[in-house]
Amino acid sequence: MSLGRASKIGWTTIGLYLLTTIVASILGIICIAMFQSKFTSETFEEDPPTVVTLGCNSDGSFVTEGADGTLSCSSSSPSEEDILFLFDDVTGALVKASSGTASDISMSETIYTGIFTKLVTDNIFVTFYDGNFAAVW
Repeated sequence: MSLGRASKIGWTTIGLYLLTTIVASILGIICIAMFQSKFTSETFEEDPPTVVTLGCNSDGSFVTEGADGTLSCSSSSPSEEDILFLFDDVTGALVKASSGTASDISMSETIYTGIFTKLVTDNIFVTFYDGNFAAVW
């Protein structure tokens, strides 16, 4: 193969790569524009403060706070405001579960766990036996 022909093949390869990359980018932008109305950005309500009730040794009795700030066990039906105590997690050890986005998960991890592990079977023979050919690559 002559040097001129190899150069032409190289430039053709680079040109096709750039062309397909540009087409894919344009298609991506078109898809984003088409589905942009499906994405919403909302503000969430602030969670109410965390409260706890503290039980005593006997069933149905709770630690209550008196009008003067003293604590005692009471089994008579106390008001809710007397048995609820604000819980302030100073160290952050008891973090609430969130249904929001996880910023520490990368796109490749999402693809691997969300697509790859669901498509590729653990046992190919069982998959063939069950007739599930969609899960076999």
